[in-house]
Amino acid sequence: MRSNWLNIAPTQIRHFQTSSPIIENVTKEQVQSYLQKSPSEHGFLLLDVREVEEVESNDMPLIDGAKNIPMGRVPEAMQLPDEQFERKFHFPKPKQNQFIVCMCRSGRRSLVVANILKELGYQQVYNYKGSALEWYNK
Repeated sequence: MRSNWLNIAPTQIRHFQTSSPIIENVTKEQVQSYLQKSPSEHGFLLLDVREVEEVESNDMPLIDGAKNIPMGRVPEAMQLPDEQFERKFHFPKPKQNQFIVCMCRSGRRSLVVANILKELGYQQVYNYKGSALEWYNK
């Protein structure tokens, strides 16, 4: 099955990669540390923006503690009312000041999503550049 993460137009992707705020990267060790500290208690969200089929694979599944919203659904998702968001995605909608680390397969889509979140007013957004490939040593 072909991935549909490109629901965002290529011109939009270029915009978010080149003309948006600088997004800081975090390391695998930092992500592991954040996940060990009870993420919900500390307001940490590891947001995996891969397609559902990707995170359901046995090869590189969703990391324990991470939440999934496919890249193409992020802009709409983050503008939903809180209750509707939670019904649709099965976790509370992130707050604008919440500490969010975006990840994907290789770090490219997560960087785009991090920029989208910044433009939507989220303040503490970071990119896990190594993403699933590094996490699973691929």
